[in-house]
Amino acid sequence: MSSHLGVPPPSSPLSSPPSSPNLPTIPSLPDPRPVVIRKKYQSNAQNASRLPDPSADRRELGNDSQPYLIGPVELDDFFLKCFPAAQAPYAGKTPPRRFAAELRKVFNTDCIPLDASEPLMYDPLVTAMTKACSLMAGEEASTLSIRNRSNYRAEQDGRETAVDMAVFAHDAPEDAPWVFADTFIEVKKDPKDDPFVGDGLQDHKDRSTHLPTLTQFHDYACQMTKAKPRCFVFGIGIFGSLCRFFCWDRSASVASKHFDYIDKPEILADFLVRLDHVGQAGRGVDISATLPVTSKSEVLLVEDACREALHRGIVDHLPDATVATRIFVPRATGSEEQELFLSIGPPVFRPKSLFGRGTRTWLAVRAEADDLEFVVLKDAWREEGWRSEGEIYDEIYGRKEGCPDSGTFPFGVARMDRDVDLGNDTDDPHHQTRVPDFDKGKYIKRTHHRAILLSVGIPLHRFSSTRQLIEAIRDAIIGHKNMVEAGLIHRDVSVNNILISANPKDEQGAKGFMIDPEFAFSKEDRPDEGCGITGTLQFISINRMTNPDLAHEVWHDLESYYWVTLFLVLRHTTTNRGLDIIPGLFDEGCTARLAYINRCSLPRSPSTVEVMGHVPLTKLLRDLVILVRSHYKPEEDVELFRVSDPSRLDQLTHSNVLKALDTALSTEGWPTHDAAAIFKLCLPQSKQDAVAALQDLQQRNERSRHSQQVLVAGDKDNRPSVQGHSRRSKRKIVEVEGENAPPPASERTGKTSASTTKKRR
Repeated sequence: MSSHLGVPPPSSPLSSPPSSPNLPTIPSLPDPRPVVIRKKYQSNAQNASRLPDPSADRRELGNDSQPYLIGPVELDDFFLKCFPAAQAPYAGKTPPRRFAAELRKVFNTDCIPLDASEPLMYDPLVTAMTKACSLMAGEEASTLSIRNRSNYRAEQDGRETAVDMAVFAHDAPEDAPWVFADTFIEVKKDPKDDPFVGDGLQDHKDRSTHLPTLTQFHDYACQMTKAKPRCFVFGIGIFGSLCRFFCWDRSASVASKHFDYIDKPEILADFLVRLDHVGQAGRGVDISATLPVTSKSEVLLVEDACREALHRGIVDHLPDATVATRIFVPRATGSEEQELFLSIGPPVFRPKSLFGRGTRTWLAVRAEADDLEFVVLKDAWREEGWRSEGEIYDEIYGRKEGCPDSGTFPFGVARMDRDVDLGNDTDDPHHQTRVPDFDKGKYIKRTHHRAILLSVGIPLHRFSSTRQLIEAIRDAIIGHKNMVEAGLIHRDVSVNNILISANPKDEQGAKGFMIDPEFAFSKEDRPDEGCGITGTLQFISINRMTNPDLAHEVWHDLESYYWVTLFLVLRHTTTNRGLDIIPGLFDEGCTARLAYINRCSLPRSPSTVEVMGHVPLTKLLRDLVILVRSHYKPEEDVELFRVSDPSRLDQLTHSNVLKALDTALSTEGWPTHDAAAIFKLCLPQSKQDAVAALQDLQQRNERSRHSQQVLVAGDKDNRPSVQGHSRRSKRKIVEVEGENAPPPASERTGKTSASTTKKRR
């Protein structure tokens, strides 16, 4: 694909549009044909407005991992499929003389105290595993460094976690957080903590009884994937004298059968030797996106780019240039020629879940470019059989196959340079998920995909004024209309998929644009590809959530634009509604949203959201909710209006929505200094109760102290006797689950959001 298009841009899209074409809808399948619902929507936690309850969050994480677990599988099968580049025992190396005897000198119950407390097992296990690697390495130094990390906690997304042991690359800094290791090792003292207990079929079915252990392992793999670009993750589980191996990728996870590493240390040694032989790429690290920037010229370029990004307002704080990485993008799929990009600090967005697309994005610059122009690099794992993002953009642009300079960039849609599948063939051992091979046909294989976007945007929650926010949403809706005219429906309208243009001049004057059309449905697609629900839960149309088998129509996306607008207004402006309305409205299904639009469509309803001091935006919200409500009238009203006034039904069209937005924007009274206020996540109910108890206790203490002061001041002659030494206060300080209670969610500070995340997948 070319990085530019030769066709001139169209005339201003804000001029009177032509009559609407026949809009594409997703055809429903005939009744006799079975419909497979493929739910392709984002996790509810992605845009949740309330902090998760820690215990519930851990349970949800475990439940999420359960359906994607394969095994236990035979050890030989695990080695064969997980180490395709080292399939022979000990990676083809010949063990030295007396290898087994030497292993048993360190792998025995005298050295590894199985009867002692768990922490006393860590260092002996580190010693034994290191010995196994050194015995096989011989004169060559091992590339592995096995370390006890039980006392070193790593912080990510406000959580601190620690693993017992970890396998690092030999040159990794001694103080490197465990999440940057290549493999984690978790130790349990009791063999009964083995999540499968046994390796029989019944043990496999009853693994839910050991959900906490599986959840812990899954959590560690998830934390490692967040911290560093990876294609897959290995884990080692030690349960008393038993050991299992684990592997996670973007499709599923697999566990090996257990073995006794005291009786058979050669099996554990074999795993470690293969791990040593395959290098970091064979251990799952994505070396095409993790190499640090070290040359002086590249460091200076990154530092300049960080300052320029801040100056242009692309970021809201100076990025950390020391964590920039070198990212390679092939010129084409399968090409050996690669183009080098330098990331501007850490990723703009990282995946929060372990399975699925795993989208990760960076703001970057070309290392060899003459001028400083920013691009967005996007990493994702594409489902086998689905069109690539580039193919979808080609259809939007009207590009013809084999003619990269054909077509044009439509207003309001992101401009893509090119996209490629990573790896050199269709069976790449690193950039194709391998776990589905353990149970063929059960899990979908995924391919590592990388794209370059020329359009650079700012997240909606960082709007500098409410006018800028509404202008960006309006232009994105025009982009959506242009997509529909090209024969596609986006199907994933969310706060993350609309961006404010960093430079509207580069976007033909568009102040906002649409991104991420991976879920878009085309008139060229098969009907079954449009089945099921797609999108981000907080913004999916009520009609789609309650009727998942129905065809996805254009108005469903237009309804999503309303929920996006309301979501941002409630979170980042001052309204007559408290922030406590947000979790119930957006995090708890569509029932609350349906009741909300029914109430808000009534004249002078107290449920109507009023933006304080902002008449145009308040009226816009009411105009939009009336359009949404026209699709959810009671059946008796529908029959009546069909006869008397059909225009009052089904009013969500591009022309009606754009008219409401343009009318609002042309109205006087828009504030000039109303940038987005920072939204703080509401507390979960358990923490709310603890905070309430803390506040009540503090009030009681204050009243008690005040009463004593009044007593002392008013009755100085009747004071109780006081001992000569001061008595220590016994006042109890309540903490919330070990942490001081954070301020309430209603407290806002500042005028701009500190987050620069683009999107969550």
